Amino acid sequence: MACKNNLVVKQIIDLYDHISKLESLKPSKNVDTLFGQLVSTCLPTDTNIDVTKMSEEVKDMRSNLIKLCGEAEGYLEQHFSTILGSLLQEDQNLLDHLNIFPYYNNYLKLGKLEFDLLSQHSSHVPSKIAFIGSGPMPLTSIVLAKFHLANTTLHNFDIDSHANALATSLLSRDPDLSKRMFFHTTDVLNATEGLDQYGVVFLAALVGMDKEAKVKAIEHLEKHMAHGAVLMLRSAHALRAFLYPIVESSDLKGFQLLTIFHPTDDVVNSVVIARKLGAMEGNYIDKTRVLDIKPLRTLRPIFPSGNQAPPFVCAPPFGPFPAGFSPFYPFGSSQVNEQAPHLSQAQRQPQIPPQRQHQPQNLSEHSLATPSRPLRSSNGDIEPVESTLKRKTPKKRQLSTVNFESGISVAERDNGNRELVMSVLMRFDALRRRLAQLEDAEDAVNGIIKRPDLKAGSTCMSRGVRTNTKKRPGLVPGVEIGDIFFFRFEMCLVGLHSPSMAGIDYLIIKGGDAEEEPIATSIVSSAYTENDRVNPDVLIYTGQGGHADKDKEASDQKLERGNLALEKSLHRNSAVRVIRSLKEATHRVKIYVYDGIYEIKEAWIEKGKSGHDTFKYKLVRAPNQPPAFATWTEIQSWKTGKSQRRGLILPDLTSGVESVAVSLVNEVDSENGPPYFTYSTTVKYSMSFQLTQPSSGCGCSCGNKCKPGNLECPCIRKNGGEFPYTGNDILVSRKAMVYECSPSCPCLTCKSKVTQMGVKLRLEVFKTVDRGWGLRSWDPIRAGAFICVYAGEARDKSKVQQTMANDDFTFDTTRVYTPFKWNYEAGLADEEASEEVSEEPELPLPLIISAKNIGNVARFMNHSCSPNVFWQPVSYENNGQLYLHVAFFAVSHIPPMTELTYDYGVTRPSGAQNGNPMHGKKRCFCGTQYCRGSFG
Repeated sequence: MACKNNLVVKQIIDLYDHISKLESLKPSKNVDTLFGQLVSTCLPTDTNIDVTKMSEEVKDMRSNLIKLCGEAEGYLEQHFSTILGSLLQEDQNLLDHLNIFPYYNNYLKLGKLEFDLLSQHSSHVPSKIAFIGSGPMPLTSIVLAKFHLANTTLHNFDIDSHANALATSLLSRDPDLSKRMFFHTTDVLNATEGLDQYGVVFLAALVGMDKEAKVKAIEHLEKHMAHGAVLMLRSAHALRAFLYPIVESSDLKGFQLLTIFHPTDDVVNSVVIARKLGAMEGNYIDKTRVLDIKPLRTLRPIFPSGNQAPPFVCAPPFGPFPAGFSPFYPFGSSQVNEQAPHLSQAQRQPQIPPQRQHQPQNLSEHSLATPSRPLRSSNGDIEPVESTLKRKTPKKRQLSTVNFESGISVAERDNGNRELVMSVLMRFDALRRRLAQLEDAEDAVNGIIKRPDLKAGSTCMSRGVRTNTKKRPGLVPGVEIGDIFFFRFEMCLVGLHSPSMAGIDYLIIKGGDAEEEPIATSIVSSAYTENDRVNPDVLIYTGQGGHADKDKEASDQKLERGNLALEKSLHRNSAVRVIRSLKEATHRVKIYVYDGIYEIKEAWIEKGKSGHDTFKYKLVRAPNQPPAFATWTEIQSWKTGKSQRRGLILPDLTSGVESVAVSLVNEVDSENGPPYFTYSTTVKYSMSFQLTQPSSGCGCSCGNKCKPGNLECPCIRKNGGEFPYTGNDILVSRKAMVYECSPSCPCLTCKSKVTQMGVKLRLEVFKTVDRGWGLRSWDPIRAGAFICVYAGEARDKSKVQQTMANDDFTFDTTRVYTPFKWNYEAGLADEEASEEVSEEPELPLPLIISAKNIGNVARFMNHSCSPNVFWQPVSYENNGQLYLHVAFFAVSHIPPMTELTYDYGVTRPSGAQNGNPMHGKKRCFCGTQYCRGSFG
């Protein structure tokens, strides 16, 4: 007999004491840690403990503990429901975005498993299924309907009307499922008619419901289900019964028990399948169908294991938070009695502002578990399959994330500044690049990440890497007009535009009679017309909803939510921020341009293409703002030949050497161009300049397809078993050296020859006001994108000391460069801090390149103490020769027509010590806030 003196039971009682004393069971650090420890304690099945034979005192504790579990999961689901509601938009089919849910693949597997089990015990496909306890995100029903039961109607029952409203909105954009899935707000115990219409009734795992209530639900179903219909439900066994009530064979009166699955891994729930007996049949149990096996290796319980699975309280937000609703932090659970060591707070060291340095933080893997409550589905009992690459995989943290610090104070989180905004964006993109690198791995498990931007955004948001959370109209601190974004989540993290999909963001304020009313704070416009080119400061914006201009089933737009907010802003003369959504051919993706503040001048209703009412709003850009969208329209005119570039001297400075023309422009004075030089795309080595010998093996040996994890290939091996670039040619991390594949690599789709492919951007050499000639781009440049190499003549430093002083076109790797943090944080990526690579360049020998006589566009890049470009040593081998280059990559997203600059570094005087202030030989004119006054 199990009693309170049993060691494991004592641990559970102790955890119950702590949980029952919590002031609130809403998502928090303590809630997560305690429930994580509870799950770890209850997982073992190799025990003789029988919860039905415990003392009355322990039975009472267990009953209360089950109720606390249900209450905690109810709060968790309420939290996620609120987040989900903020994602809804009239013209979006959210089913297209289900892959943002990290366990979506597991639901696919769970749905297949349930369908297979159902097929074993049914001679025909059911025409109607009832799902009791569906919740706001009915993934099990969706998967069954979309992939396995194409002609079946599913009726979902839930006691919560708000949950049903969210689920209905979720499916309303899908032309198929919206006609086959229905939602009913009712307590199923009150339903006496209609249950006999369903061939299958699925009873969700009713966390928090005691044994008597669960048996009562089963008895009610037995009375009203059709004879021969199948009942599917969940139970528990062994220690796991401390979390869920047990369904015993004696509870299934009027049913024939067909199958019970008792998993012995970390799937908490047992699966029970029974058939409603006919009027003349008695109770029957086929004991050969009661199994104690491990069938679900890829599935996980609602309360996952603390040491192997994601924590209990772990719902990272995938969208913006409504006003007044703050996110909680997902924290990893630790093993029972385990003490997590203290981790130091992240430090911001603005050595190359606006970039920030951060101490790596240790985090455990977060997750998103959809909670269950009475008469609701347990859709959260799944854990994603971990990637199993052949290369050395990053180590996941086993410590609790309770000590993770974002390095952003509460005040900074509410109100940001330029330095903080740039820091948040860089940290997000660094994590996104790392996740994209893992996703691009050919032998990674398909579908684990899918959208690295969404996973990176939800991680940053849930862990406090964000700013400007205080919603406001007008300008946003630290966000500058003209800033560009490649992902909607970037705008959300810096407070520019909160919704991850909706086009209108708004704020609720007090009205004239103390009533609340919405005002718009920002809009995202994706329309682009000829009028935008002619007059880019005027925007005609179409309201949301109704599908009036689309081929879908249309209806009149309604004066509610975002439309109402724009109407109120018009009457209040409240300006709104406008973000232009553009399709850029260079990147084949949407780019978002912050175009500044607009005033709403008028609003009206007109008929759309379908004949239904559509709201229209005329917005006019406020005067005296720097150009943003207007610059884009002007560049498009240059590219298409509709207008001539002012000040154009040469259409192509390279005379066709580069595959993309490089313009030469002077709008400042009458100078016709820089002094003559020979254009070259490579570094030329003199006979006296000796490179180190190439490594064993002559370059790439991947065969006809390069793939990560192939440690037989020296190129892959030198890069740590991974490609240094993502699939769209973006550098993942700064390294001591990046090793590219050989030009002779036979792989037609090789991802590791980015710098050898030449300039891909439409660049322009232009005359500056006070710093000679400079370099900028007509195209937007993405963080980590390759710009160009530094071409010229390699020199021996011992032989060029005299000539270097008069050479303004020299790149010297021996100079001292201000260190800065650009790579992803191991903590945010849930990797061991020891996995981080050095960002400081390490070359096999000093490299000095003179571009005075021979060079390329890189010779025109000016110095800045706060640069937007950094240099990275890159090498590759070809025909037994080692080639070493200096390549330039973007620090952050760079808008078109922004001057490209990098840090020239400072020459260290002989005898100078590390850490001493360094003074260059030339005066600096960069004009940035953190200008050190000299360089060179």
